[in-house]
Amino acid sequence: MTNMRALIGGTGSPRLVEVPVPEAGPGQVRIRMAAAGVNPFDLAVAAGTLADHGVARKLDSYGLGFDVAGTVDQVGEGVAYLVGDEVIALVGRLELPVKAQAEYVVVDASAVAKAPRGASAVAAATIPLNALTGVVVIPLRGTDVASVFFRADAAQLAEVVRLVEAGRVTLRVAGTYPLEKAADAHARLAAGGVRGRLVLVP
Repeated sequence: MTNMRALIGGTGSPRLVEVPVPEAGPGQVRIRMAAAGVNPFDLAVAAGTLADHGVARKLDSYGLGFDVAGTVDQVGEGVAYLVGDEVIALVGRLELPVKAQAEYVVVDASAVAKAPRGASAVAAATIPLNALTGVVVIPLRGTDVASVFFRADAAQLAEVVRLVEAGRVTLRVAGTYPLEKAADAHARLAAGGVRGRLVLVP
């Protein structure tokens, strides 16, 4: 496979496009997406309002999605994960052209953890942003906005996974949508009243 489907935003509604399958570089893994969460911040990314708030440069489009669950299918140099590992990850950078809401996504291994045993990929996709360790909302004057991102690490993700496996954290899924129905998921989230996380599947 040389191309894949991915969701991008920046003009109002999410758009499904065909793009090349990314390759994992040193310290990275490529994940075949099984499920990707839809977060309120995705609505702002899709609407193209990031630049208005000073948290990203004005671009023609932005990749959508921060939470992903799936299977490692390629590993870069210096990575301990193995092809076939079931994992979750947080895709944190705002300006990437392709993020979690795509059939394949490349992420730094430092933002990846093994998926919780006994949880479906759909449920596991609700975890990563909940394991957020920090967020830069307003960049300081002189800061390159390309560096603004959600910051998570493998240890933090693994701790949340441990809590899930121990039954101390409940994963709530409000509904699932295929990638081609992402606009419906965004509309439902924007309408309010959603309890749990909406999740996209390939």
